[in-house]
Amino acid sequence: MDGKRFDAIVSGLSTKPVTRQHAIRGVLGGAVVAVTGGVATQRDTTQASISKKHTTICHCVTNDPTTCKTIRIRRWSARKHLKHPCDYKGSCTGVSGCPTLRL
Repeated sequence: MDGKRFDAIVSGLSTKPVTRQHAIRGVLGGAVVAVTGGVATQRDTTQASISKKHTTICHCVTNDPTTCKTIRIRRWSARKHLKHPCDYKGSCTGVSGCPTLRL
């Protein structure tokens, strides 16, 4: 196919002017999608990937269970939180993680 015939076909298919380079890019892009089945190569932002990066922590300020709050934080922050005496891994269950004094 010569250049003039290709240009005539492309201009007949579109309503706005398309350069030869853009037309070839579109055809090659369509071929890639057809071969790969349209699988996108994006970052995985599903709930599963987020849950791998985050940990559920019960963060308690005092030994009163009403001060406890369930938080989802990144794993490296969770390690720091778990060093606090009142925080524990998992959702809050209505009990504080603070140690109680027994006499």
